[in-house]
Amino acid sequence: MRSLRARVRAWFEGRTSGTGSDAAPELGEDLERELRRAQARLMEARAEIAALRRQKGELRPVLAHVLKKTDEELRASMRCAVQPAEDLRKWEAVTEQCCLCGCDMGVYPFSTEREALVFSALLEAIGYRPGHNTACSSCYAEYIKDCI
Repeated sequence: MRSLRARVRAWFEGRTSGTGSDAAPELGEDLERELRRAQARLMEARAEIAALRRQKGELRPVLAHVLKKTDEELRASMRCAVQPAEDLRKWEAVTEQCCLCGCDMGVYPFSTEREALVFSALLEAIGYRPGHNTACSSCYAEYIKDCI
């Protein structure tokens, strides 16, 4: 079966595979069908672009509100755990936990507690939800070893 592009080119060059006028209407129908599909995809893309623009406009005041919060307000509304790092000189925000052992995953280090709190609040503001079925590599390897 030849591609649509090849059939269109053949039709325009007068080398259709059918006999006389039989091939042209089939090709025309194929072109119309492809055109309708392309128009539908274009309309969907335009609607998606409009929705993204609305969403972008709605995020600005939300993000500004988060950045104006005090440390106490940030601590009260954080979704991710914010804790001192092991060396006690930095802070970290934990975005995920292992579903098998509860160990920290998705750890992001920050210089100050405020930076980690703002990061956590921004994740919450954009609707971040951590995965609940994620296992760390060491726990998963142990689990597989026990299954075999």
